[in-house]
Amino acid sequence: MSSTKLKMIAGLFSVITITGSVMPTVTTFAAEKSPMATISAQTNSEEKTYVLNENNENYQKAIEYLENNASSATVKYFKEYFYGKTVTPDNQDQLMDGYLEFLSTKPQGKVALETILAIVASAIAIIQGMYSAGRYAAKQCVSRGILTKKSYKPNGGWIMAGITVSFGLPAALGFDDYMYDR
Repeated sequence: MSSTKLKMIAGLFSVITITGSVMPTVTTFAAEKSPMATISAQTNSEEKTYVLNENNENYQKAIEYLENNASSATVKYFKEYFYGKTVTPDNQDQLMDGYLEFLSTKPQGKVALETILAIVASAIAIIQGMYSAGRYAAKQCVSRGILTKKSYKPNGGWIMAGITVSFGLPAALGFDDYMYDR
């Protein structure tokens, strides 16, 4: 499921690049750094104005990419929003903002946030589990007489480094916290 979402995000970034929305930002940045390199807005807008429809090569490439890598809903929403829109250097950012707003009103637009929250919650659960495993291992070492808290303190750095390499930092922190009664 996450690979599908990553493909969709990559596709959207490709669409942004294909439609040329990066160009006004680069042009603006260059103009700020060297004011002598300005381009007249009239010439620029005449050369870069186009309509997104079946006659536009960029639009067709974006649709093809999305059909191969995204869900049918994504393709449908892309076509629904962008078809017939006129792209100029001045409105590219507004078009992308409008598209993101448009997506947020659709049922699948909320899935991405839910997916991100699920990934974060899963990561927290895994880290808590590793921390608890480290505490449990320390408790077992002490209760079975393998290691005492007193003997751990002078060599704790080496032991913690070994646990970190073998089982990860959360387990090492759990082990260390148990040995220092934290």
